[in-house]
Amino acid sequence: MTRKGEIQCSRTSSPDRSKPFLYSPFKTTHQQTMEILMSRIIVVVSILFFTLQGVHAQDQAKRIEVFFALSGHTILNEMEPSPPGTAGYIGAQLIYNLTQTQAIGVRYGAAAYEITSSLGSTETWMGDIFATYRYSWRAGKPTRIYIEAGLGASDPIPLYDTGTKFAFTAALGVKRFIGERFSLGLESRGVSFSQKESLLSTQNVTAAINEFSLVLGYLF
Repeated sequence: MTRKGEIQCSRTSSPDRSKPFLYSPFKTTHQQTMEILMSRIIVVVSILFFTLQGVHAQDQAKRIEVFFALSGHTILNEMEPSPPGTAGYIGAQLIYNLTQTQAIGVRYGAAAYEITSSLGSTETWMGDIFATYRYSWRAGKPTRIYIEAGLGASDPIPLYDTGTKFAFTAALGVKRFIGERFSLGLESRGVSFSQKESLLSTQNVTAAINEFSLVLGYLF
Protein backbone atom coordinates (compact mmCIF):
# COMPACT_ATOMS: atom_id res chain seq x y z
CA MET A 1 0.00 0.00 0.00
CA THR A 2 1.22 3.47 -0.80
CA ARG A 3 0.28 6.56 1.17
CA LYS A 4 -1.38 9.49 -0.55
CA GLY A 5 1.15 11.74 -2.26
CA GLU A 6 3.70 8.95 -2.67
CA ILE A 7 4.94 7.33 -5.85
CA GLN A 8 5.52 3.81 -7.06
CA CYS A 9 8.16 2.86 -9.63
CA SER A 10 7.35 0.08 -12.09
CA ARG A 11 8.16 -0.78 -15.70
CA THR A 12 5.61 -0.56 -18.52
CA SER A 13 5.61 0.26 -22.22
CA SER A 14 3.49 3.43 -22.17
CA PRO A 15 4.76 6.31 -24.34
CA ASP A 16 7.20 8.88 -22.98
CA ARG A 17 5.62 12.21 -22.11
CA SER A 18 8.36 13.62 -19.92
CA LYS A 19 11.74 14.85 -21.15
CA PRO A 20 13.86 16.30 -18.32
CA PHE A 21 17.09 18.21 -18.81
CA LEU A 22 19.18 15.02 -18.82
CA TYR A 23 16.67 13.09 -20.98
CA SER A 24 17.90 9.97 -22.82
CA PRO A 25 16.20 8.56 -25.97
CA PHE A 26 16.56 4.88 -25.03
CA LYS A 27 13.38 2.83 -24.47
CA THR A 28 12.61 0.83 -21.36
CA THR A 29 12.11 -2.95 -21.33
CA HIS A 30 10.02 -5.18 -19.06
CA GLN A 31 11.34 -5.87 -15.55
CA GLN A 32 11.27 -9.64 -15.97
CA THR A 33 13.24 -9.45 -19.22
CA MET A 34 15.86 -7.27 -17.56
CA GLU A 35 16.23 -9.63 -14.60
CA ILE A 36 16.65 -12.68 -16.88
CA LEU A 37 19.13 -10.83 -19.10
CA MET A 38 21.23 -9.64 -16.18
CA SER A 39 21.35 -13.09 -14.56
CA ARG A 40 22.64 -14.65 -17.79
CA ILE A 41 25.16 -11.88 -18.34
CA ILE A 42 26.52 -12.27 -14.81
CA VAL A 43 27.02 -16.00 -15.40
CA VAL A 44 28.93 -15.36 -18.65
CA VAL A 45 31.12 -12.68 -17.07
CA SER A 46 31.87 -14.92 -14.08
CA ILE A 47 33.03 -17.70 -16.43
CA LEU A 48 35.31 -15.26 -18.27
CA PHE A 49 36.80 -14.02 -15.00
CA PHE A 50 37.85 -17.52 -13.97
CA THR A 51 38.89 -18.95 -17.36
CA LEU A 52 40.94 -16.19 -18.99
CA GLN A 53 44.55 -16.40 -17.88
CA GLY A 54 47.39 -13.90 -18.15
CA VAL A 55 45.60 -11.35 -20.32
CA HIS A 56 45.77 -7.71 -19.29
CA ALA A 57 46.61 -4.26 -20.61
CA GLN A 58 50.24 -3.22 -20.33
CA ASP A 59 51.35 0.28 -19.26
CA GLN A 60 47.88 1.57 -18.47
CA ALA A 61 49.12 5.00 -17.32
CA LYS A 62 48.38 8.05 -19.50
CA ARG A 63 45.77 6.15 -21.51
CA ILE A 64 42.05 6.73 -22.02
CA GLU A 65 39.34 4.15 -21.26
CA VAL A 66 35.71 4.22 -22.33
CA PHE A 67 33.13 2.22 -20.35
CA PHE A 68 29.55 1.27 -21.16
CA ALA A 69 27.26 0.03 -18.37
CA LEU A 70 23.97 -1.87 -18.57
CA SER A 71 22.09 -2.76 -15.42
CA GLY A 72 19.05 -2.94 -13.26
CA HIS A 73 18.33 0.27 -11.36
CA THR A 74 16.59 0.37 -7.96
CA ILE A 75 15.31 3.52 -6.29
CA LEU A 76 15.21 3.92 -2.50
CA ASN A 77 13.81 7.08 -0.95
CA GLU A 78 11.98 8.30 2.12
CA MET A 79 8.74 8.81 0.19
CA GLU A 80 8.41 5.14 -0.76
CA PRO A 81 8.18 2.73 2.23
CA SER A 82 7.25 -0.34 0.17
CA PRO A 83 9.88 -2.46 -1.66
CA PRO A 84 10.87 -0.48 -4.78
CA GLY A 85 10.76 -1.87 -8.30
CA THR A 86 13.65 -2.07 -10.72
CA ALA A 87 14.20 -0.24 -13.97
CA GLY A 88 16.62 -0.38 -16.85
CA TYR A 89 19.80 1.68 -16.70
CA ILE A 90 22.41 2.52 -19.32
CA GLY A 91 25.50 4.65 -18.87
CA ALA A 92 28.82 5.64 -20.43
CA GLN A 93 32.05 6.82 -18.83
CA LEU A 94 35.28 8.33 -20.12
CA ILE A 95 38.33 7.78 -17.88
CA TYR A 96 41.85 9.21 -18.19
CA ASN A 97 44.44 7.10 -16.36
CA LEU A 98 46.86 9.42 -14.55
CA THR A 99 48.84 6.45 -13.22
CA GLN A 100 48.30 2.69 -13.11
CA THR A 101 46.17 3.13 -9.99
CA GLN A 102 44.57 6.60 -10.24
CA ALA A 103 42.23 8.04 -12.86
CA ILE A 104 39.81 10.91 -13.42
CA GLY A 105 36.80 10.97 -15.70
CA VAL A 106 33.29 12.03 -16.61
CA ARG A 107 30.20 9.82 -16.48
CA TYR A 108 26.71 10.09 -17.98
CA GLY A 109 23.81 7.71 -17.34
CA ALA A 110 20.03 7.45 -17.44
CA ALA A 111 17.39 5.16 -15.91
CA ALA A 112 13.86 4.45 -17.16
CA TYR A 113 10.86 4.58 -14.82
CA GLU A 114 7.10 4.34 -14.95
CA ILE A 115 5.88 6.84 -12.36
CA THR A 116 2.40 6.26 -10.92
CA SER A 117 0.58 8.71 -8.66
CA SER A 118 -2.85 10.21 -8.08
CA LEU A 119 -2.19 12.42 -11.10
CA GLY A 120 -1.83 9.45 -13.42
CA SER A 121 0.96 7.38 -14.93
CA THR A 122 3.87 8.51 -17.09
CA GLU A 123 7.06 6.95 -18.40
CA THR A 124 10.24 8.97 -18.04
CA TRP A 125 14.02 8.80 -18.03
CA MET A 126 16.09 10.16 -15.12
CA GLY A 127 19.60 11.19 -16.12
CA ASP A 128 22.79 11.99 -14.23
CA ILE A 129 26.22 13.37 -15.08
CA PHE A 130 29.33 13.33 -12.86
CA ALA A 131 33.01 14.24 -12.66
CA THR A 132 34.70 11.21 -11.06
CA TYR A 133 37.89 10.01 -9.39
CA ARG A 134 38.87 6.31 -9.45
CA TYR A 135 41.48 4.34 -7.51
CA SER A 136 42.43 0.79 -8.56
CA TRP A 137 44.28 -2.07 -6.89
CA ARG A 138 46.28 -4.94 -8.43
CA ALA A 139 48.06 -2.76 -10.99
CA GLY A 140 49.60 -4.87 -13.74
CA LYS A 141 47.24 -7.79 -13.02
CA PRO A 142 44.50 -9.00 -15.39
CA THR A 143 41.83 -8.60 -12.70
CA ARG A 144 41.59 -5.25 -10.90
CA ILE A 145 39.41 -3.88 -8.12
CA TYR A 146 38.47 -0.21 -7.97
CA ILE A 147 36.55 2.35 -5.94
CA GLU A 148 35.15 5.54 -7.39
CA ALA A 149 33.57 8.77 -6.18
CA GLY A 150 32.08 11.68 -8.07
CA LEU A 151 30.15 14.94 -7.87
CA GLY A 152 27.61 16.11 -10.42
CA ALA A 153 23.93 16.58 -11.19
CA SER A 154 20.90 14.29 -11.38
CA ASP A 155 17.29 14.59 -12.52
CA PRO A 156 14.91 14.37 -9.52
CA ILE A 157 12.14 11.81 -9.21
CA PRO A 158 9.37 13.10 -11.53
CA LEU A 159 6.13 14.65 -10.21
CA TYR A 160 7.74 15.61 -6.90
CA ASP A 161 10.30 18.15 -8.00
CA THR A 162 11.70 19.83 -11.11
CA GLY A 163 15.10 20.93 -12.27
CA THR A 164 18.44 19.14 -12.10
CA LYS A 165 19.81 18.50 -8.60
CA PHE A 166 23.32 18.42 -7.15
CA ALA A 167 24.23 14.75 -6.62
CA PHE A 168 26.95 12.43 -5.32
CA THR A 169 27.97 9.03 -6.69
CA ALA A 170 30.14 6.23 -5.29
CA ALA A 171 31.00 2.83 -6.76
CA LEU A 172 32.84 -0.41 -6.06
CA GLY A 173 33.76 -2.60 -9.02
CA VAL A 174 35.96 -5.36 -10.39
CA LYS A 175 37.14 -5.65 -13.99
CA ARG A 176 39.21 -8.11 -15.96
CA PHE A 177 41.20 -7.19 -19.05
CA ILE A 178 40.71 -9.29 -22.18
CA GLY A 179 43.84 -8.77 -24.23
CA GLU A 180 45.39 -5.33 -24.57
CA ARG A 181 42.21 -3.36 -25.29
CA PHE A 182 39.00 -4.77 -23.83
CA SER A 183 37.77 -5.36 -20.29
CA LEU A 184 34.66 -6.80 -18.68
CA GLY A 185 33.49 -5.92 -15.20
CA LEU A 186 30.78 -5.91 -12.58
CA GLU A 187 30.01 -2.74 -10.64
CA SER A 188 27.83 -1.68 -7.72
CA ARG A 189 27.06 2.05 -7.80
CA GLY A 190 24.97 4.44 -5.73
CA VAL A 191 23.66 7.91 -6.56
CA SER A 192 22.12 10.23 -3.96
CA PHE A 193 20.48 13.66 -4.10
CA SER A 194 17.88 15.72 -2.21
CA GLN A 195 14.43 16.73 -3.44
CA LYS A 196 10.99 17.82 -2.21
CA GLU A 197 9.12 15.33 -0.05
CA SER A 198 5.84 15.80 -1.95
CA LEU A 199 4.01 18.12 -4.32
CA LEU A 200 2.63 20.22 -1.46
CA SER A 201 5.67 20.10 0.82
CA THR A 202 8.76 22.29 0.98
CA GLN A 203 10.67 19.76 3.09
CA ASN A 204 13.56 17.98 1.37
CA VAL A 205 14.33 14.28 1.63
CA THR A 206 17.25 12.23 0.33
CA ALA A 207 16.76 9.86 -2.59
CA ALA A 208 19.25 7.03 -3.18
CA ILE A 209 19.49 5.10 -6.46
CA ASN A 210 21.36 1.79 -6.54
CA GLU A 211 22.73 0.08 -9.65
CA PHE A 212 24.32 -3.32 -10.23
CA SER A 213 25.89 -3.15 -13.69
CA LEU A 214 27.70 -5.13 -16.32
CA VAL A 215 30.52 -2.90 -17.61
CA LEU A 216 32.30 -3.22 -20.96
CA GLY A 217 35.50 -1.20 -21.35
CA TYR A 218 37.85 -0.27 -24.20
CA LEU A 219 41.36 1.08 -23.64
CA PHE A 220 42.84 3.53 -26.17
